[in-house]
Amino acid sequence: MLAPRRHVQPRSNKEDDIRSTTLVEHKTPTIDGTTPIRQTARRLGPEKEAEVEKQVQKLLKKKLIEPADSAWSAPVVLVRKKDNSWRFCIDYRKLNAVTRHDAYPLPRIDESLDALTGSQLFSTLDLVSGYWQVPLSPDAQDKSAFITRSGLWKWKVLPFGLTSAPACFQRLMERVLHGLHWKSLLLYLDDVIVISPDFETRVTSLSEVLECFRAAGLKLKPEKCELFCQDVKYLGHIPYSLDGKTRAL
Repeated sequence: MLAPRRHVQPRSNKEDDIRSTTLVEHKTPTIDGTTPIRQTARRLGPEKEAEVEKQVQKLLKKKLIEPADSAWSAPVVLVRKKDNSWRFCIDYRKLNAVTRHDAYPLPRIDESLDALTGSQLFSTLDLVSGYWQVPLSPDAQDKSAFITRSGLWKWKVLPFGLTSAPACFQRLMERVLHGLHWKSLLLYLDDVIVISPDFETRVTSLSEVLECFRAAGLKLKPEKCELFCQDVKYLGHIPYSLDGKTRAL
């Protein structure tokens, strides 16, 4: 019989309380000789303009952005989500084209799934807006500047859309969980699964992982964490402890 799912209960509902680690600082090095790229705001229409300003105010409240005095600027793009709400995005394609890429590798998904073989219990952990817990260097902040009808803003934390953001975040996670990856856990960006052959080992492993996150100043999203399960969703697959295999969703 499968073990029931156990969700971590949140201690508070302070969604605006987003932490910032000190282990890494994201940089955006550009090709030698690159001059600042200045783009104008796109015409979005009344409905989208109102949504942009609403999103900007939310980001300001969370202290993730601030007014900018920068020679760089990129336009805002709104992308419709599956639930019909709007995703706030910045079009960094021109900045990315002149950025020197970070070659830090991401794990192969097939190797990660193979490594789950033989595990009996799984716990999945999820960070609160993982990228936003990574600070930007002062130079990267200037290059992250984006323009709206109400002015010029810059990110204080790592936004989505920058070309080397995944490499930077993977480096952070492997630094935080150094010595545990491929042994007691697997990680792919902010997707972390703690594995073990039995309950006793799982408790010890999970405690060690949680301490690593605490020491790094990273915050988990309790309602999206699942503990001590015999079947979970991980990287688009469901690993089953009964036969040690994985199946695609």
